[in-house]
Amino acid sequence: MTPFDFIAVALSIILGLGITHLLSSAVRIVIARKRVRLDWIPFTWAFCIFALHLQYWWAIYELNTIHTEWTLGFFLSFIAAAVLLYVAAHFILSDHGENVTDMRDVFQEHGKYALLLLSVYVGCGFVINWVYFNNFPFQLANIVMWLLLVLPIVAFFKSDRRTVVILTVLYFLLAQYTNYANSPLSY
Repeated sequence: MTPFDFIAVALSIILGLGITHLLSSAVRIVIARKRVRLDWIPFTWAFCIFALHLQYWWAIYELNTIHTEWTLGFFLSFIAAAVLLYVAAHFILSDHGENVTDMRDVFQEHGKYALLLLSVYVGCGFVINWVYFNNFPFQLANIVMWLLLVLPIVAFFKSDRRTVVILTVLYFLLAQYTNYANSPLSY
């Protein structure tokens, strides 16, 4: 087993757990739809987090071709990014058992913290790209990434529905564009 294999397995376990939680939470909430008022906003953010999990997992394969020196710092920074996505997956669709009756309220109370974690995840990505891949974060090409860092923070602090809807839709579109643009279609 190569060092890359160890790193890929550790990252895959964390990302797989995050995906499992997202999917199982979504299923539990939909099954309880007769007693729980559903809201599309947390599900949209959950889809974005799900897509980021998949994009990160897909990008792991590329690490083996673009990085050859495996240090503890390198390993821990990539683990930290995966853990941020994992914890965001837990916050976004918090389903606290039988007491949940309205997903909008749950999102306001718990789910919004996933938005802060998304911003920290993007910030972590900036640091990783800068330190390990010499991709300076203050380049024109990173404007969309800066928006992906700022939009969830703004959505976290906004309480009016209209603004949160606009920020959610904008983030969704930008995140899907970025996931597609930054991921090779094949290896």
